[in-house]
Amino acid sequence: MNWFLWCVAIAVTCSSEGARLRSLDNILENDSDSGELWAVLVAGSNGWYNYRHQADVCHAYQILHKHGVPDDHIIVMMYDDISNNSLNPNPGVIINRPNGPNVYKGVPKDYTGKDVTPRNFLHILNGNAKAMEGIGSGKVINSTDKDRIFINLVDHGGPGVFCFPEHVLHANVLARVIRDLHKKRKFKEMVVYVEACESGSLFEGLLPNSKVYALTAANPHEPSYACYLDKELGTYLGDVFSIKWMEDTDKEDIHKETLKEQFHILQKEVTTSHVKQWGERKISNEKLWKFLGERDDRSKNSIRSPNTENQLSYDTTKSNYASLEYESKQHYLKGKVKHHGKLEKNNTDVGDLHAINVNLTQDDMPDEDECLASAVTSPDVPVKILESRILTSKNDMDKDERRRELETLHMTRLLVQVVMHTLVKEITEDDEKKPAMFVKDRSRKITQWKCHEFSVDIFDKMCFNIGQNPYVVRLLHVIVNLCEHGYTSDQFEEAAQKVCTFQKFTGII
Repeated sequence: MNWFLWCVAIAVTCSSEGARLRSLDNILENDSDSGELWAVLVAGSNGWYNYRHQADVCHAYQILHKHGVPDDHIIVMMYDDISNNSLNPNPGVIINRPNGPNVYKGVPKDYTGKDVTPRNFLHILNGNAKAMEGIGSGKVINSTDKDRIFINLVDHGGPGVFCFPEHVLHANVLARVIRDLHKKRKFKEMVVYVEACESGSLFEGLLPNSKVYALTAANPHEPSYACYLDKELGTYLGDVFSIKWMEDTDKEDIHKETLKEQFHILQKEVTTSHVKQWGERKISNEKLWKFLGERDDRSKNSIRSPNTENQLSYDTTKSNYASLEYESKQHYLKGKVKHHGKLEKNNTDVGDLHAINVNLTQDDMPDEDECLASAVTSPDVPVKILESRILTSKNDMDKDERRRELETLHMTRLLVQVVMHTLVKEITEDDEKKPAMFVKDRSRKITQWKCHEFSVDIFDKMCFNIGQNPYVVRLLHVIVNLCEHGYTSDQFEEAAQKVCTFQKFTGII
């Protein structure tokens, strides 16, 4: 009997000690997370065709706001030409999925219109309040080495670039700014989510030991995908990667789910492109709430107390973002990709697409996933929108107008191709070398960053403004090839001076 009581006493003592240690761990974790959370949300495009980009960013804002991040710590950059656009039948309303809630309500208009530039974005990131005086809200990130930063970039992209309405942000410039911020101890950890074609090229080989973790919608060589075509609005409402990470966040407990768990979910559910992770993998073990916000009523260790007077009625348990059924489709879609009318094997380790001859029919697609069923590559979005408008036209006059628009779209795209071919011929002075410059080599990485940066800027300034002509990014791999084959930006500039003498175009989409 004494032996039994002695064992019980030891058990109780061990249990109490374990509870004490767990309590100590919680205290230490609270102390280590005493900093603040800052967020920068960027929709880099404009125009009704690009509705989805601002819708994605507005939805991201609602997530942060819902989880208690105050507006003075959320900086939003978007052109703001969608909510009251003449094509919007519901002024003041932006939705991110069919019949979804209004994600535009309450979104801060920190930087809009001409203020949405790469230069301003970098000033905001650097906390350069003086440079932002008299521009928009003037808000910048005022972080310390105890704070975390979440960045969400949504727009068109190409090899080594992320687009803004009139200019581009270069990957090497972004990486340099982030490394400088890390050296200056301006943040504890940073997480970046990027929705753009070839978005992996923004980080590939550029973020060593910088306390940064990034997820991209695509690898460095492939497009990202739009989804949810709304025929009434005549545009796409969201992008697959953005929809998937935000709908997962809306329905999961972000106090339990880690960044790594969300990454693996996205790898399975984003079957249209290869979601990739970059930077410091250790950060992926952190819980989502550390980068998306924590309400006071969820824990005593709140990032900051929300302003309850400005709370939005954005209850995801009652919206179309909650209780989304994904699991039932995984047995069918796991390891496969919907791509140009076929299902393809998704080999995320190799990072490439290997086609298998399986015909995709409407009956085969899981009917519970509207996003994947409607997904198209970003470059195909304008074409699909116009084709849809032709089919839904109410009269022959309207149908003919849409057909002319589609014909113009193809002709202007052809113009860009002709100009690039002419430039390459002028630079290489060799018809035999010319074809190699147009090959999309999936194994090629950008190493000649200065040549790439200067040549892209020359093309942007002298030939086609890339921000105003989003289709142009589809040919930027040619500049990568030229630079990697030893041609210089000086040669590119000399050729551009001879070739790009035409009137400047805008709206080549």
